[in-house]
This record gives sequence, structure tokens and C-alpha cells, in this order.
Amino acid sequence: MGNGVIGKILYFWIFILGGLFFAKVLGFAKDDKSTIVFLIAIALVYIVFQIFRTLGKKKRAEQAAASKPPVRKGMSGKRKKG
Repeated sequence: MGNGVIGKILYFWIFILGGLFFAKVLGFAKDDKSTIVFLIAIALVYIVFQIFRTLGKKKRAEQAAASKPPVRKGMSGKRKKG
């Protein structure tokens, strides 16, 4: 579910709500201005994390495709006797 657009939006809001909860518990969110600055900061952290994650997946897929030798399945063209 996390690969689609709906999953990414859902995980973003879960991350934001979790960040707000910890900001309240740890005392970062004292007034409106500090709360808004904190929200912008954690939103940027989430977006940057997702960009690097996507680029890493793409790079790993390219490396895996380049390093795999061609695979021959089955009996390599030989017929079964008997």
C-alpha cells in the first residue's frame, strides 16, 4: 500500500501526527509559531527522506539489472529420454 500515491499521503499524515505528538510531549510545541516551524521542518525531513529512498531504490534496481547474467530455465534445450 505504501507504493501508491494514497499510501504515501497516508504515511505522510501519520508521520506529521506522530511528530506533533512527540513535539507536545517533549515540549517543542509551546506556541503557534514554534509549532508551525516544527511542522515545516518535519515535513521537509519526510520529503527529503522519501526522495533519497526513491533514488536509492532506482539505483539498486539499475545495479541489479546490470549485474545479472542471462538465466536459462529448464533443461537447457535437452529432451528427456524414456
